[in-house]
Amino acid sequence: MDRRFVGEYHSRFSLLHLLSFWFQAVLFSHPGDFTPVCTTELGEVARRADDFAKRNCKVIGISANGLCDHENWIKDINQYGAKVGPTDVRFPIVGYQFHTDECIA
Repeated sequence: MDRRFVGEYHSRFSLLHLLSFWFQAVLFSHPGDFTPVCTTELGEVARRADDFAKRNCKVIGISANGLCDHENWIKDINQYGAKVGPTDVRFPIVGYQFHTDECIA
């Protein structure tokens, strides 16, 4: 997973700035971490990472949950997704930094 955003606070986040590094991107928005449909969808997107890479396309997740939630959720996605096939979420998931949650291992 691209860790540039995990655990870092950015006072000004510019999506245009982020996307300017890549030719194409898919902004994958979901309503909340640990929801059944979102978990399976992000797992499937992770399994298709090579297909996106062949097209020079980056995937970026975004939700209103905090970064620590994302860290724990990624573990859950990978574990649940492994029931279908090898799953490794490597794309960044942008979080709502005003959640002042502390990461719980």
